[in-house]
Amino acid sequence: MTASSSESHLISVCKSHGLARQFGHPTGFLGSLVGRLMATKNRSMNQAVVELLDVQPNETVLEIGFGPGTAIQELIKTTKATRIAGVDPSVLMLSQASRRNRRGIQTGQVDLQLGSASQIPFDEETFDKVFAVNSFHHWSDPIGGLNEVHRVLKMNGQLLIGLRTALPQKRLFSAPGFTEQHIEQAKQRLQTAGFSEIRRVEREAGRKIVCLISKK
Repeated sequence: MTASSSESHLISVCKSHGLARQFGHPTGFLGSLVGRLMATKNRSMNQAVVELLDVQPNETVLEIGFGPGTAIQELIKTTKATRIAGVDPSVLMLSQASRRNRRGIQTGQVDLQLGSASQIPFDEETFDKVFAVNSFHHWSDPIGGLNEVHRVLKMNGQLLIGLRTALPQKRLFSAPGFTEQHIEQAKQRLQTAGFSEIRRVEREAGRKIVCLISKK
C-alpha cells in the first residue's frame, strides 16, 4: 500500500466511525489511527508555523496540544532552541510524541508532559515562545487557557496560534476550519487575556491557514 493510499484508508476508517471527538483527545486503537493521520495531514501546517515562530538560539518554546509530536520534531530539526516543552491531555499522544522525539528527551532538550491549556505544569515566565497548531478549537476554556499561556510566557514573549481556515464547501472528511467570525473572536479573546500587538499572517499549507501572533 502506498503512502497516499494508506492515508486515504485511514481517512475512510476515521470517517466511518465518526471520530471528530478523537482529534481533541485521542484514545484507544482508533485514537492511534487519528494520531497517525494528524502526523501526516498537519505536517505542512506544522512546518509553516515553526518557520513563523522564528526560534532563536537559546530560546525556550512550549507547544500546547502537541498531538503525535511532529511540530516538536520539526523544531528539533530546524532550530537551536535550548528547551522545547509540550503539554497534551492525551496519554496516547504523549506516548506517540515521546517515541517520535526519543533522542531529544534523552538529551534533556525536550520535555513532554500531560496537561492542557487550562492547566500548564510549568512555572511563571518560563518560555520565550508558546504556540498551538490546529488545536485552539479543542480548548475547553479558551480564556482560561490564554490566561495560563500569559502566565508561563516571559515578559515580551510571543504566542502564535495556527488556525486552519474553513473551506467554502464541505468536502469528504474535511477538518474543521475557522471562519472569519471565529478568527475575530479569537483575536478578541487574546485581547481579553492581556495579549497585545496582535497580527494576522496567512500561509498556504495544503489549504490556507491563519496565524495569530501576539505579545505578552
